[in-house]
Amino acid sequence: MITGMSDWGRFLNEVSWFVEPGQTVTLGDPQSWSRPSVAALPVVSGLLRSATMTPVSVGGEAYESLAWGPPADGKEMALFPAP
Repeated sequence: MITGMSDWGRFLNEVSWFVEPGQTVTLGDPQSWSRPSVAALPVVSGLLRSATMTPVSVGGEAYESLAWGPPADGKEMALFPAP
């Protein structure tokens, strides 16, 4: 693990092919998950509530980066197209 690196920096370190040369990347401020829970999916809803979500734009496409866990322990991450 590389210390002092942002969630996005860690993501790019592991998935370097995601951003193509010349693409513009814009990061929003990290925030807590704020969407409502889904009653039929309580475990997934709990997992999402525990995530830190960062809005990301890559080449004009909107995404949401989800991260779990404290930075000192490394984080598990996922990136999804924004709704």
